[in-house]
Amino acid sequence: MTTMTWLDELAQKSLARERPARAEALRVLASDDDELMDVVAAAFKVRLRYFGRRVKLNYLVNIKSGLSPEDCFYCSQRLGSAADVLKYTWLKPGEVLDSAEAGVKAGAKRVCLVASGRGPNDADITRVSAAIAAFKARNPDIEVCACLGLLKQARPSACTRPAPPPTTTTSTPRKATTRTSAPRTPTRLGRRRYGKQKQPAFRRARA
Repeated sequence: MTTMTWLDELAQKSLARERPARAEALRVLASDDDELMDVVAAAFKVRLRYFGRRVKLNYLVNIKSGLSPEDCFYCSQRLGSAADVLKYTWLKPGEVLDSAEAGVKAGAKRVCLVASGRGPNDADITRVSAAIAAFKARNPDIEVCACLGLLKQARPSACTRPAPPPTTTTSTPRKATTRTSAPRTPTRLGRRRYGKQKQPAFRRARA
């Protein structure tokens, strides 16, 4: 007879639509690397019940690669990185559109536009907005999100709901010497000011 593990019991509890106790949730978070695959297997039992083997495909388009002035220690595109990554400046709207269309043809339901660097200037925002508008005109049912870096306070009106950045410099160890979290304040303020307005451009844009 096979003995059920605590993860098996937690999976059975979830399948019975019972909420995990706080202690159980904390135990999952505290599980070590040796238990990782067991955690994944237990979670898959629940996923299989409610979602089967269906997946949602997201397609990433790297619209600016390398050439970052930041030295974020975890990033292969950082200043001074020796990683073998492609280095090119902003793609033209037509190139972005072609790449995004390739994702749709492969079955993607969301296209994610990402760019290396500190953040876009006004010309970059205009360029990316044009590419997204053209893409949405052809693919109104496909979601679009973008991660372009820090935004100045005047720029979020061209976007929809920028992702919220961390709010302090002390919550995690320093990960870069070229900046602190202070320059993120305009992005955060812009999100508060414009985040609930319906705008035509970036995050999860819809026709």
